[in-house]
Amino acid sequence: LDHHSIPRYLDSFETVDVFCMVQEYKAAPTLTDRRTFTPIEIKKIASSVLEILVDLQQRIPPIFHRDIKPENILVDEQHQAYLIDFGLARVERQEVAVSSMVAGTPGFMAPEELFNRPLTKASDLYSLGATIVCLITNTRSTDINNLLDDNYHLEFEHLVAGINPLFIHWLQRMIAPNPRDRFPDAKTAKQQLESIDIE
Repeated sequence: LDHHSIPRYLDSFETVDVFCMVQEYKAAPTLTDRRTFTPIEIKKIASSVLEILVDLQQRIPPIFHRDIKPENILVDEQHQAYLIDFGLARVERQEVAVSSMVAGTPGFMAPEELFNRPLTKASDLYSLGATIVCLITNTRSTDINNLLDDNYHLEFEHLVAGINPLFIHWLQRMIAPNPRDRFPDAKTAKQQLESIDIE
């Protein structure tokens, strides 16, 4: 993958015990580092990740990351995001082995992935939306399940204040349990986000 926000593959080698892959180093910690972001910074991070997803989704065939979560997003001091760990990624319509049908991180997996239904360009949007919920509510990624109701809907609205209702509505669409209720793709989600003042 050749994108400035995806660390480049450099080399690989094997040891007696493991297979190792060498990637470009980015001087940026993951979102799991205990940092607090302002709403404006959160919007920049979201837009930066969406830019990467736009690129992945415009490829022929599209690529689905399938494991977007705070641990897999690096953010530098300028709030530029970098997407890492493509270990679960797959190309659209690619067959998946039975052992890897349900793969991802609970709380961040799109419901269609959880129930082994076809993925769409809206699937990674759910995972990014759940990540943004963590940032905007200051919720640890390991505690995201505490916000899930019985219908696999993330309840976060009661934890935020001073946020533009238009952004709340945008985020609700990102994490809609039904993929048909989300934005159809990353390009549309990014265009909508850019028109909103978050505060």
